[in-house]
Amino acid sequence: MTACGLAAACSPLRQPLGSITPASSTTGAAGSSAAGASGASGSAGAGMLTGNQIPQLPPEWNGCDPTVFRCYQDPGLSLSSPASGLFGGMPDPASKPVIVYPLDGAIHPINLADITFQWRRAPGAAQTLFRIRLQRANGDVFEFFVPCDPAATAGPPIDTECVYHLPRGAWLDVASTAPGETLTAEVAGVDPSQPTTFAASDPLSLTFSPEDVRGGLYYWSNAINGTQRLLFGALAPTPFIPHAVNACGSCHALSRDGSTIAFEQGDAGSGVLWVASTAAVDTPLFSPGTMHDSGTQALSHDGSRVLVSYSGRLLLKDAKTNEKLFEVDETELGLTQHAFHPEWSPDDQNIAVTVSAAGDSDWAVRTGAIGVLPYNGGNFGNVEILVPTGTTPGSDFNFYPTWSPDGHFIAFATGKVGTPTQPETSYKQPTARLRLVNVSTKVVVELTAATNTVNRMTSWPKFAPFAQPGGLMFLTFNAKLDYGFLLPDNAGGNPQLWIAAIDGSKPLQAGVDPSRAPVWLPFQAPGEQNYETSWAETIGCGAGKTSGCGDGEVCNAGKCAMVAP
Repeated sequence: MTACGLAAACSPLRQPLGSITPASSTTGAAGSSAAGASGASGSAGAGMLTGNQIPQLPPEWNGCDPTVFRCYQDPGLSLSSPASGLFGGMPDPASKPVIVYPLDGAIHPINLADITFQWRRAPGAAQTLFRIRLQRANGDVFEFFVPCDPAATAGPPIDTECVYHLPRGAWLDVASTAPGETLTAEVAGVDPSQPTTFAASDPLSLTFSPEDVRGGLYYWSNAINGTQRLLFGALAPTPFIPHAVNACGSCHALSRDGSTIAFEQGDAGSGVLWVASTAAVDTPLFSPGTMHDSGTQALSHDGSRVLVSYSGRLLLKDAKTNEKLFEVDETELGLTQHAFHPEWSPDDQNIAVTVSAAGDSDWAVRTGAIGVLPYNGGNFGNVEILVPTGTTPGSDFNFYPTWSPDGHFIAFATGKVGTPTQPETSYKQPTARLRLVNVSTKVVVELTAATNTVNRMTSWPKFAPFAQPGGLMFLTFNAKLDYGFLLPDNAGGNPQLWIAAIDGSKPLQAGVDPSRAPVWLPFQAPGEQNYETSWAETIGCGAGKTSGCGDGEVCNAGKCAMVAP
């Protein structure tokens, strides 16, 4: 579970509910979410374990429409009668709002508390009051009566562009009421002075995950020029490896159990290997070297072994001592071939790699095949190529492989080979898109829905560590996708983090896309540049200035856990 720097500067926790005493007292600051939530460190006081990764927030329903299941009316609306009474007129199909975000068909993790609906009202329409309606298949209706808030972007607001950040507690209540269900969403608008007509958007489908998406998420952000982390579902991240502490630290990898992190300490391309406990990242497990010996890394499930790719070499080392145990060479890879971007399989029996004879740097290639190296207890076997590379200009090459939680699939990014006069590499690859391969059958499919828009640098995919009922899996990645009106025309703008669901319940079939439209991750701000997610099953914690848990969490037995207030 590895990631490497693009910056220019450089088992689930399931415990019975009950009282707990945290293992240690930790504090630490964190960045702000797009919704403005503070990310101060977790309290060290005793609390009640929730047994999940769902924030504990009271729903803000206020009973504004007694005819529906749940209702919320924005407190800023000053109406002489409930807003629901203004939507009883005749529908006007000529003035329909258009929903811009969320995206139709997306599957939303039930533990993401923040969502901002974004829609376009009809030009010239006098609509100032809107109803966001979500309806379950059983007929239950959730309603939000809201104003048209302007998008907070540069320049004067555009009259037709509306956004509204739904109240967190109410949104979580919708999700927890309908886990695994597909709801119909629509936005309707009305002119309060002319309530004889209203206009409703075309509906879209919105699905919730069956369970909370669990695990710890790490990523590089220019908000701190370093690595941030959060227990997935938290409202805001916590700075973990600030630039000032360990130079760049952005080429990082986590052990799946969350106990250990490995990264390149120093500027990318010249730094050294640093391996530490995630509870004390500023204390290495061994004294780092003085010569460049790290590019991209991969840690075994328990963090005891580390694979390091740099300068065309792939070395297996003891993660606690830095002792070299084995070096993979042309015997296993093929003449002139080198291995980049390693990642251990969930059972530690195989290594996914990018195989290339055209490396551009420790972290980037100009051609690339997706291959699997048998581990064989440390005596590596010959690589098996699952997805070959193209070599001619305009053909496909592949990079950044990541294993699915069940080990049956590998997701990866694919871009276009450049020309001799204009070479292209995997580093900030503008044509990158997402694909998936079945490890056994070698069937490859395009993840078109997850990629969403072509030529948006959609790359660095990473699977969350746990599958959900029915084989549902989640994949995070960074991309320069448009985020409605809050990040428009973003092809040349900021890379942001997104998450998309993958249906792993059926065998891959050529031409059949198992992915869904992506969801923007709301703990980031649109003005940030965020890259390279990396997952672990847990977030390690303990003593140390950079190893605290977030708000609403405690350090329990060395792992961050959410608690009820």
